[in-house]
Amino acid sequence: MREIAGQAMGGQGICWVEQQGLLFRHPFCQISAYTNGKFRLARQLVNVILQTCVFCPAACHVDDPHLISNGSTMPSLADTAPDRRRYDMSCPIACALDLVGERWTLLILRELLPGPLRFSEIKGAVPGINATILSRRLDQMASEGLVGLAEMGSTTGYAATARALTLWPLLFTLAVFGLQTPAQATTGGLTPVAAVTAFIANRPAKAPRLTIGFSLGGPRLEWQPDHRAPLLRKPGRAALEITTAPDLLYGLVTGQNRWAEVQDRLTLEGEAGAFLDHLPG
Repeated sequence: MREIAGQAMGGQGICWVEQQGLLFRHPFCQISAYTNGKFRLARQLVNVILQTCVFCPAACHVDDPHLISNGSTMPSLADTAPDRRRYDMSCPIACALDLVGERWTLLILRELLPGPLRFSEIKGAVPGINATILSRRLDQMASEGLVGLAEMGSTTGYAATARALTLWPLLFTLAVFGLQTPAQATTGGLTPVAAVTAFIANRPAKAPRLTIGFSLGGPRLEWQPDHRAPLLRKPGRAALEITTAPDLLYGLVTGQNRWAEVQDRLTLEGEAGAFLDHLPG
């Protein structure tokens, strides 16, 4: 953290502080004040806003080998859906929210970004959504170029487009922001993807950037740092393999579980020592 510039505005001291490549405007205060919980939470909110702006809202046509005709074969009801609302503003945040701000949309994308899923699999991974709303959301997302049809053996499923993959940084930033809100007592709706996203998003900066495999009761997930698609459903073996339950992993991330009390309920293979480096201090 370093102070970039200071100025007096309306009799109030203002300073610009650079931290992790971002600038923050804040009244003059002691450096310790920047490290309290409220400021950290506000900083993450700033990051959420900036990541939303980075996601370019313009519709686009992309070539994706996972998609059937790049999703263009999917019919669209998005413009006639009765619950479709838009901000209709030129603000990039508003434009991005026009695409991904509807209820359920980001949770559907959270499950699709690691790989294609069938309709029933998406519905099972997003508790609380009914089939009608899910069908409508998928249709809207297809019309915006975020999802398309994908061949899955003898059936057809849904896959995120290359366009949607650019949302990964936003999802990770949202996860960090969510983890810094007051802890929730329930783990309802905690899917393997949700647990891994929280684990990766909240890892300390000192954590080694190595490939990690997760077996959490569903298809194996693999975290590939610095990859365009950083989390994938795929078989294989990584430098570190973690086998456990989603709620146990999530509890370690939030501090609700203590390592000494739950270590016998995890199986670590490979660079097992690196696992503790990924847990919050």
